[in-house]
Amino acid sequence: MINRLEINMIEINEEIAKFAYQLRAKYPFLKSMDALQLACSKGLICDFITNDIKLKTINEENINIVCLK
Repeated sequence: MINRLEINMIEINEEIAKFAYQLRAKYPFLKSMDALQLACSKGLICDFITNDIKLKTINEENINIVCLK
């Protein structure tokens, strides 16, 4: 089913984990899972889609956040 939906699985490596940690340190409101997902989306040709308006305040290069509101 994942293949039909064109969903790519990304392995969380040390670089992604470190960037997630840096995001959490910079943005205290950021939850761990959101930080990991944002770190995974960095540099990919994709949008991070959320309904959490607070995440729109995150300003990082190569991360595009789209709020559904």
